[in-house]
Amino acid sequence: MLEIAESMQKEMKEGEYKWLFELTDDLGVETTFINAAGQYGKEEAVKRFYPDLKSKDQAIRRFEGALGVDQKTGQMKHKGGVKGVYLKADPMKGNYAGKVFINVPIIAKNQKSIKRAMETLVHEHVHGLVDHGYRKLSKEQKAKFAKELQEIWDSIDPEFIRATRDSKDTHIRIGSGIIQIQMDGVGELVTYAMAHPEFAQWLHTIPASAKFKAKSSKIKTVWDALVNLIKDALVQKVPVSKHDELVDLMNRYIDFN
Repeated sequence: MLEIAESMQKEMKEGEYKWLFELTDDLGVETTFINAAGQYGKEEAVKRFYPDLKSKDQAIRRFEGALGVDQKTGQMKHKGGVKGVYLKADPMKGNYAGKVFINVPIIAKNQKSIKRAMETLVHEHVHGLVDHGYRKLSKEQKAKFAKELQEIWDSIDPEFIRATRDSKDTHIRIGSGIIQIQMDGVGELVTYAMAHPEFAQWLHTIPASAKFKAKSSKIKTVWDALVNLIKDALVQKVPVSKHDELVDLMNRYIDFN
């Protein structure tokens, strides 16, 4: 398991998504690889998440509860084991830029290649990137972004979504993306689209509704509508030197041909 964590850390520094991890590192997003039971309790920053609690043990239990940690094994649990989680930035709890936790034993058990393992890491760091941009929006801008993101998802025929989700021929990344959106909300639409090529390719096959096509002649698919929203709402909220990188991730690394 230690070898997998080391391989993932190497990919963060040298792989195709190197720029993403450099960006989130610049933003202060921290990554913790969980390798053993009880490792959460060794995190000195845990107490700062819950300054209202008197003891560190209480803080650890609250922290682990938020992550869905099995108290007996010390591992994150969620329908057999969640591979990773992102905790949104919360300065009041000492979390100034967001934290990513990667559950190495579950990844070691389920992922067949380092490339697939890295999808989890990319997924959680995209959460961090989007969280950073979203926090800089005004209250009105946040409401507008959330509304349009929901409209993009709602523009897809519900029966088509259901049939795709339930089909045995659907790629696992597409099916899991749909389920994740239905369980955790439309915010996962951005993350799945940016971190998982198969899901992005699926969005690229779905024609955009007339409403979104009217926004720009470049918008022909649901994918295009999502890219347009990201560019308009979030890209200008990341550091100046990286304005184009957010959208580059969506188009440069994904082959639609």
